[in-house]
Amino acid sequence: MGAQASSARYIRGVLDHLETGLPVIGFVGDEIFSGAVPYLGDIDDFVDVLRHYPVDGVVVTLPLSDERTETVIRSCELLGMPVELLLDSLGNRPANSQIVHSMGVARMVVSQVPHSPIGILWKRMTDVVFSVAILILLCPALVLIALAVKLDDGGPIIFSQLRSGIHGKTFRMYKFRSMRAEQRRCVLN
Repeated sequence: MGAQASSARYIRGVLDHLETGLPVIGFVGDEIFSGAVPYLGDIDDFVDVLRHYPVDGVVVTLPLSDERTETVIRSCELLGMPVELLLDSLGNRPANSQIVHSMGVARMVVSQVPHSPIGILWKRMTDVVFSVAILILLCPALVLIALAVKLDDGGPIIFSQLRSGIHGKTFRMYKFRSMRAEQRRCVLN
C-alpha cells in the first residue's frame, strides 16, 4: 500500500521472484494504477480492506514522514497483522545500519564505519593502497616543498602534533612546517 512508484517497484520485484512464495493480493492507495494486481481501495478505507480481504501481512510504501504511515502501522497492530516498511527514502543506507532500542525509543543508526571484521580489514587495505599510490604520485612535489622549507630558515622540515581521531583515540599527525609558531612548538616537543 502507498506511494504509486514504490508500490509498483515492489510488486514488480515480487512478481519477478515468484520463488519467494509471496503472493500479492492487491494494492491500496490514493490513485489507481495499471498494474498486475488489483486495486483494493483508498488508504482511508484501509481497515475495511483488511477486514474484507484475508491477508497475512502488509507492505507499506508510503514515505516514513507521511502521517498516514503511523496510522496504518497502528491499525495493523490492532488486527495482529505483520507490517513491512519500504525504506526508499533512505536508499541503501539500511545495509550499514542497526536498530537500537534504548531509553524507551527505537531508532535506526546509520553508520559509515564498517562494523564487521572483514569490512574493517577491507577499509584499512584500501586506505593504505590509495595512500601509497598518492604519495608516489606526489613524491616530486613533496621533495620540492621539503627543500623550500629547509632553505627558508634552516629549521626542521616536519612538524608533528597529537590529534584526536575516531572515538577520541589520539594519533600523531605529521606535516610540513609552515609557520614560525610550529617551529617553536617543534623545538619544545
